[in-house]
Amino acid sequence: AGITCGADCTELVNHGTAVTLTASAAVGSSFTGWSGGGCTGTGTCTVTLTAATTVTATFAVNSYTLTVARAGTGTGTVTSSPAGISCGADCTQVYNHGTVVTLTAAAAGGSTFAGWSGGGCAGTGTCAVTLTAATTVTATFNGTLIRIGNTTQFAENSTHGAGFLLGEKVVVPTAYTLRQIGLIAITAGPQFQLALYTDVGGAPGNLVAQTAVGTLTAGTMEVPITAGSVPIPAGTYWIMGVYATSASIGYTTAAGSNVVAYRTQTFGAALPSPFGMASTYTGQSFNYWIVVQ
Repeated sequence: AGITCGADCTELVNHGTAVTLTASAAVGSSFTGWSGGGCTGTGTCTVTLTAATTVTATFAVNSYTLTVARAGTGTGTVTSSPAGISCGADCTQVYNHGTVVTLTAAAAGGSTFAGWSGGGCAGTGTCAVTLTAATTVTATFNGTLIRIGNTTQFAENSTHGAGFLLGEKVVVPTAYTLRQIGLIAITAGPQFQLALYTDVGGAPGNLVAQTAVGTLTAGTMEVPITAGSVPIPAGTYWIMGVYATSASIGYTTAAGSNVVAYRTQTFGAALPSPFGMASTYTGQSFNYWIVVQ
């Protein structure tokens, strides 16, 4: 005994004495090796004293990678203090042991920040992470849903006959991502399927997206498209529906020159693309809409 460095780093010993030194790193540090006294490596160091000798033990602070992941249907950025993470572009940074990193999330237009997970963080405020190991924190952003079409229930209701693929135009003012197609059913019961078509020359054109076959429940229904999401540019589209048996849905006969297009369609058969020859009439409008982000 004699040296306990930290506190006592020198000791007088007799000529020829073999002194064995052992290094122990503190929490958050690593022992990287010896120099001097003929010692190297990271094991013990044995020095045989024949003259005054200095041995250096080198310790390094541990460092860890902080990774930010983004999840959800929306978009946004995460920045850090101390600087290093600006995610978007740079979502990882290495920090020393014990560093407290504060993460701040900012939702992009059309999105909301839903909260944190990982690193002991939750909620929608800032996230403070104390680095003691490699850590991943996830920021979830949700897109704001926008509804385009006739979402307010009309005073009348229409009995939509079976065996027809029928619907009307919807104008999309800017590029969005399509996620759902909606309708208002007056009564529950029959199976149905909804679809969105492009407009070609004032009539339905190519199939853009469709829902799975479902069963009507009374009231508002917003049905996911089978693809999950489909980007759609600005333009005119057609929302179309087909029913297994007669169905009662919200509509109005006071729609002026609004055009309704239809064609025969066997329920359960593959939806046509292109739509094919369409018949039209005017004056009606249905409680159909699309849900986009």
